[in-house]
Amino acid sequence: RPGFYPMAISTAGVQLVFRTDAEGLRLRVTTPEGKLYHRYFAYDILVDEVLTGQLKNFPDTMENGHYDEIPLTQEPAEGYFSLGSGTKTVRIVFPWSMNLGLELLELENATFAEPVAKSKKLLIYGDSITQGACSLYPSQTYAAQLGRWLDAEAISKAVGSEYYYPELAQIKLQTCPDYITVSYGCNDWYHLSREEFTDRCHRFWAAVCQNYPAAKKFALTPIYYLADCGER
Repeated sequence: RPGFYPMAISTAGVQLVFRTDAEGLRLRVTTPEGKLYHRYFAYDILVDEVLTGQLKNFPDTMENGHYDEIPLTQEPAEGYFSLGSGTKTVRIVFPWSMNLGLELLELENATFAEPVAKSKKLLIYGDSITQGACSLYPSQTYAAQLGRWLDAEAISKAVGSEYYYPELAQIKLQTCPDYITVSYGCNDWYHLSREEFTDRCHRFWAAVCQNYPAAKKFALTPIYYLADCGER
């Protein structure tokens, strides 16, 4: 839907994972032009799965729920992060909230840097909960953690405020995922009739099963909305 297009092109789920002996990392990103759905962002930098720092545009003292009050400038945001000595795995988790341009990634005193390959592929569908909405740490969203636990390259198709959209499921990836998770329902009950909900749900899952017959598929239901669902 047009009003949610800025969320659809955010970098939710995007990560860089590599091994290196670099002692430091410098990042510089540029903010996008045009309409934005959110005005705050954070990059997480993890060293051997320990959060080392964030490149973000909001202070640590900001209360949750007030991040969109931050004035967004077009000036590049830049930060330096100490990685320590020796060989380590670095994971850079991109923001879920907007699409920023990676202008500079510089490794200090590095003799090598090599990508870390994942053993599986994970395809993730969902709404704002899956995309990571309101999370201050993109690395702590359930989708990011699920990909790490499964040692999977996680491909996020989540869009905030979205509901079952069969046309999205009909778009087949060039690669076949090992796992697929689908998490809708919160928005469906508030925007669709029961008949529309049921029809969209059936057509969505039919497309998923047709495109990826060998993948293991999991439906994640919003259990805290079951009371509302029961009334409908």
